Amino acid sequence: MLKLGIIGTNIITDQMLDAAKTSGHYELTAVYSRTEERAKEFGEPYGATQFFDNLERFFDEGDFDVVYIASPNSTHYLQVRLAIENDKFIILEKPALVNPEEFSQIESLLQAHPKARLVEAARHIHTGLFHEGQKQLAKMDHVQGANFTVRKYSSRYDKVLAGEKPYPNIFT
Repeated sequence: MLKLGIIGTNIITDQMLDAAKTSGHYELTAVYSRTEERAKEFGEPYGATQFFDNLERFFDEGDFDVVYIASPNSTHYLQVRLAIENDKFIILEKPALVNPEEFSQIESLLQAHPKARLVEAARHIHTGLFHEGQKQLAKMDHVQGANFTVRKYSSRYDKVLAGEKPYPNIFT
């Protein structure tokens, strides 16, 4: 059983924790959020016993092997860096990092910490549409370029339209 820590207390984290429970391979132990109250509110129903509002303490004192990061994209670099420096396995929501320089630095850091592992949670590679695209590409002699547009209505947008405060993090 792998001990799981999480960063990010939103809908996608609920989905990840449901999948983790179904797999039978993970036990949620530690939760980081901007407030300890929110960490407890989110984590207690899943059986977590450690709650943090300080990222350094989360990595220094948290009892977990794997960290799932589902925070705003702009915070990924710092969180991933700390996870690697603490030799954690990392499941990181997409997009992993916001620019090639960050990716290059993380790549170098991973080489310096061979116990750490990083996986981007890119589930699209398991969808039928992705596989159909692969088949079509295989038929082409060459590709000059491509544009892909994916849209999905966020249920959290209803809260914005209703004027609920505070706005969901994704819209701030």
